[in-house]
Amino acid sequence: MEIINLENFNSTIKLLLLMRKKSDLKNLLSPPPIQIYSSQLNIPLIKFENYLKLFDFPSNNYLPISYPFVLTMPMQIQLFDHPSILINPLGFLHVSNNISQYKPIPKNEKLEAYCYIDSTRLAKKGLEITVKIIIKANSELIWECKSTYLKFSKKYRDEEGNGKKQFFFESYEKYDEEYSWHVSKKDAFSYARVSGDFNLIHLSKIFARITGLPKPIIHGMWSIGKCLHYLNMNTKDTLYFYHTFKGPILLNTSCKLCIKNISNGKRFDLFAENNPRPCIQGILSEYPIEG
Repeated sequence: MEIINLENFNSTIKLLLLMRKKSDLKNLLSPPPIQIYSSQLNIPLIKFENYLKLFDFPSNNYLPISYPFVLTMPMQIQLFDHPSILINPLGFLHVSNNISQYKPIPKNEKLEAYCYIDSTRLAKKGLEITVKIIIKANSELIWECKSTYLKFSKKYRDEEGNGKKQFFFESYEKYDEEYSWHVSKKDAFSYARVSGDFNLIHLSKIFARITGLPKPIIHGMWSIGKCLHYLNMNTKDTLYFYHTFKGPILLNTSCKLCIKNISNGKRFDLFAENNPRPCIQGILSEYPIEG
């Protein structure tokens, strides 16, 4: 596997340049063995403190389980920017994250990280790409994530979904806790500043319409941070967090978070107004999540 060191670059400019790429999904059916590596993954303390304030997380010495994903996003961007990976991010949908935190991560910990395409498969609507991110401290694995993305395609897809078993989320008539909030344009810009994710699909009406949306949508990981505040399990030493993005949440929308207490964890559904189906579903558990 070719190992490439993480570079310093402007994530917003890099994303815009990626949109000039021509996709070659056939080439990605057998993903090239490329790995982005960072020997010193630095935590920007000011942005980190602002991240905690944004979601009203306790200001302590440890990272919320979602923050390493934000921290390693530049690694994913550099991975997709590699000349051997031909994919345009337009029509590129974030499907799910499967995160394992094996021990709390101190904010001043010296970290090293790896990022690579773990697998690809044909799905009903196109090509699914799973990116694996690994974070270590003192050579010990402490956090990892499998992020799945879907590139829409009429040519490269499998009507039967390639027989992959989907994770089953149990439905509930009654929940144990419910919370609500309103998603604003200010939330989108605040998250962009602390995460570095200035993807214009979240910030620009014009760009949102170009991509087929009536107006900008809130970052999926903003909604996840908001949910984590109410799930209130970040103090646990070992955590497993699986969540899937079922539909976009437009700006200037009211949301309702519904939580069900389950054995050793919490199951949640996030609804947007006028949509009876959840936009995000997930489970946060002290034990590995099957499926």
